Amino acid sequence: MGTGDLVVSFFKMLFALLLVLSILVGLLYFFRRFLSQSPFTDQGNSLINIVATRYLGPKNSLALVEVLGRAVLLGVSPERISLLVVISEREALEKISQVQKMVRRERRLSPAANPFLMGHIVRATWDLLKGMKKK
Repeated sequence: MGTGDLVVSFFKMLFALLLVLSILVGLLYFFRRFLSQSPFTDQGNSLINIVATRYLGPKNSLALVEVLGRAVLLGVSPERISLLVVISEREALEKISQVQKMVRRERRLSPAANPFLMGHIVRATWDLLKGMKKK
């Protein structure tokens, strides 16, 4: 086996590696682009929208859900789902809508920051609720 055969074999192997890697990248793009759309994702035309979730611990979370123009804060655990607060005040709903628009804008810019932004929605809602109780 000469040096020429070794060089040709090297380039064949390199070409095959690049081909396999490009196929994997193409499949990753396809799965993320077309198959990641779940029936549970917000399509903008649903009557029930999950605005935000915030994990409190293992298997425990808060969920802010928009239903027919009202925001509902739910406590979710493995045993039950509890209604914590129904928000129907116009000022609070406008604030939630503003924060939700900001999150959507940021999600397009920075997908890695999504969990932090969703926590921001829940924190903003909690602050609004505390402010309304003081009035």
